[in-house]
Amino acid sequence: MRLILVLMFFVVSIPAYAQQQLTIKVIDKDKNRPLPYATVGLPALGKSGFTDEQGMIRFEVPAGQRIAVKATYVGRREASDTIPAGAASFTVFLESYSLKLRDVEVNGVRMRAQSNSSFVIDREAIEAIQAYSLADVMQLLPGKEILNPNLQSINQLTLRSATGDPSADRNNSFGTQLMIDGMAISNNANMQTSDMRSGFMQSFINGNSSFGYGDVAGSGLDLRQIPASNIEKIEVIYGVAPARYGDMTDGAVIIERKAGVSDYRASVRLQNGITNVSINKGGKLKGRNGVITGSIDYVNSIADKRDNLKTYNRVGGGLMWTRAFGAKERFTNTMSFDVSTRLDNAKQNPDLDNRNISKFVDYSFRYGTRGSYRAKKKWLDNVSYNLGVSYGVQNSRDETFYNPGVFGASDAMETGIHEGEYVPPFYVAVREIDGKPFTASGRLEMNTAKLFTGNVQHQLSAGITVSYDDNFGKGRLFNPLRPRNREQSGTGLAERPYYFSRDIHLAQYGLYLQDDMTTTVAGMRLNNNWGVRLDRQGNNFSVMPRLNSSLEITKDISVNAAFGMNSKAPGLAHMYPGPLYYDIPLLSYYTNNPAENLYLVHTQVYDITNTDLKNSISMTYEAGINVRRPFFSFSLTGYHKINRNGFLSNTDYNTVVLPTYAITSSVPGQKPTYETNGNFRFLTSYRTMANGTYSRNRGLELIASTKKIEVIQTALNFSTVYNQTYTYNPGDQFVVPAQIDYTREMLLGVLKNRTNRYQELTSTLSTTHHIRAIGLLINWRMQASWLRESYSSDDDGRPYAYISNNFEKVLIPEKDRANPAYNGISKQPTESTDTKQPIIVTNYHLRISKEILKKYRFSFYSNNFFNYRPFVINASNSRVYYNQDPAFGAEISLQF
Repeated sequence: MRLILVLMFFVVSIPAYAQQQLTIKVIDKDKNRPLPYATVGLPALGKSGFTDEQGMIRFEVPAGQRIAVKATYVGRREASDTIPAGAASFTVFLESYSLKLRDVEVNGVRMRAQSNSSFVIDREAIEAIQAYSLADVMQLLPGKEILNPNLQSINQLTLRSATGDPSADRNNSFGTQLMIDGMAISNNANMQTSDMRSGFMQSFINGNSSFGYGDVAGSGLDLRQIPASNIEKIEVIYGVAPARYGDMTDGAVIIERKAGVSDYRASVRLQNGITNVSINKGGKLKGRNGVITGSIDYVNSIADKRDNLKTYNRVGGGLMWTRAFGAKERFTNTMSFDVSTRLDNAKQNPDLDNRNISKFVDYSFRYGTRGSYRAKKKWLDNVSYNLGVSYGVQNSRDETFYNPGVFGASDAMETGIHEGEYVPPFYVAVREIDGKPFTASGRLEMNTAKLFTGNVQHQLSAGITVSYDDNFGKGRLFNPLRPRNREQSGTGLAERPYYFSRDIHLAQYGLYLQDDMTTTVAGMRLNNNWGVRLDRQGNNFSVMPRLNSSLEITKDISVNAAFGMNSKAPGLAHMYPGPLYYDIPLLSYYTNNPAENLYLVHTQVYDITNTDLKNSISMTYEAGINVRRPFFSFSLTGYHKINRNGFLSNTDYNTVVLPTYAITSSVPGQKPTYETNGNFRFLTSYRTMANGTYSRNRGLELIASTKKIEVIQTALNFSTVYNQTYTYNPGDQFVVPAQIDYTREMLLGVLKNRTNRYQELTSTLSTTHHIRAIGLLINWRMQASWLRESYSSDDDGRPYAYISNNFEKVLIPEKDRANPAYNGISKQPTESTDTKQPIIVTNYHLRISKEILKKYRFSFYSNNFFNYRPFVINASNSRVYYNQDPAFGAEISLQF
């Protein structure tokens, strides 16, 4: 009720302004023809929409005022202009991307878009770096190390973090939301992971030792899977996102694609071992049926052409159709359908005895529809919606020849004593995961026109979001009587199949309200975007306030501040990792006659399903200053971000009391008889999913750039980023004595974990030499790594508690922790470690592009152009090299 009263107050407080109709026409400057379904916005009025079939759009605007306009279209550079006061019509001309334009931007741009700290990368910059995937594009972000294109290993994104702690990095990438055309591309339903025997989200498949695994369950998306050839614009939100975005903790990557009339654009990119071919085309359908755009992208990557053992293939394509409906074409809808395949394959190496083969296959299908209705009412100016469905077919398979000798194994699925069997001395072990992740999501948003309360201007937005994640795959499949690893007596951890059941799912619901406020304070313009988001994510409920504020001190100088809270729901792999199995041998009697063999084993099953996992939470504070002059721009931003309740695996212990057996008699051709002759206790250890990872990130980001210096035809872009990350696992570590005496009070020692700190300081200078007359662009990127440090605190090895013989945790008074009585449950002290990069490491990269007749473009790049690889001699008298080997690549683009 209070919200309704506030909205009513806004409505009745609207001053009466004389209105006039304004017609805007968008024209292709190169071909002098109208552009249907161009996006046109009036930022100061909060209005936007699509042009009609004749390239025109009409708005009701205040009479007698100058109005800023912005227009975008597929394959064209964004245009901004100011419409004279009182004008009834206005024409905006859009130019195709070309090296013969006056200015060419090959770097991302820091700006206040949806957040104070947004970083925007447009089509020009993407083409300039000759990207094979989104992973290459993300190297344009300030502070990111420039690396050679690599499609053989997983590539995930972390934001505002000094990388180093595996658990913190996984949570950061998992908490970075990726959106394509307004649809969240989620990894929540991915369950391509092993059980918890080896800890947090390990791949079920061993993969290739040189390139790691191909599965990313429980962490961020693999950016190799997303082609860059059909992307028009990317906005990366580092800091506080608007309230419309949920299910994230560390930022968002918002990818925008468009449907529209465009020429054929074909590209071939080549690097040693990598071939990429892409084709894009857009056209207008007959009548008033809108415009459609299609794209195809193919990548083949070979790790080593000498043996062709490890390959990566990606094939993708999509269609996007935009159409307006109604007599006045106020309703516009865009449908998209995308298909992609990934084959990450390691073939059998004839030189190895194990004949290992691993394969990661991923087919994905994505359908989305988004649209808007321009109601043109003060209280309801625009209604927008977004619906999306994605379905994947994932298969991870591993085969290896195994020669362990004869040993006992069990396929029991329940706790108890069972009779197992002996496996052959050699066999082919096959393990497989069959996953079919499914995600459905939707958003409905309503926006008002500009409203006023006194001298404060408001634009309200309210919306609802829903999402559902499931996995319809068969699960982890293999024969436990032909295991990949021999379970050793004394450890007992075993593998079993795990069948994904139909009660594995995650449902999320969200409500949000935000207000884009503008007012004047002491003659200075103040912009506040505040909002609040309420989410029900699984069994968790959260309330998250967000605020982005900017004060324009002068026309050229502004200061900003932001605060926000975010939450990320656990994925299905976190909540449903599958049961853990212990096989504890009790009696083993083996002869060469299968009829006489006897293998008694106790199977202990632990169900570690945890649907009560809490959301991971982040809290971000941010402040900065921006200076924009006609010739140069400068920004300095400081941030402080705290992440807690991150997802990790903790170790749990338990004991099982079991009988001992002895053979009493054996008869040829029959199994022996046996009897119990006592009992023993067996200690089991296993991993469980929990909330715990804590990280504190702080840093400074300095970005400066100039316009083109006409005398030397060169523009400069400079960034320096400092990141510091502190991480801590509040869980326990345990000390297990070599020989456990179950008659003692103290069985296990309980110790705190060490704390870690990571620091990075990186500078990047980009010089763009652009000769417009001949369509030539030369881009140098020079990067310097000033600091890279990894610090871990000391550990005195003394327990602060112990596990008693009835498995209760008993605290040890601090004054007693040095008592020799606890030596048996202590460990060797560990000194603190501080590893620093001993030298300043610089690197140099070159890119050259030449355009002919606006139709042909030839590009060449070289990473580590000077082959500069400094090294130091470490303590073991070995060389440690910095920088990668040089890499060379080329691209040929054709537009017709």
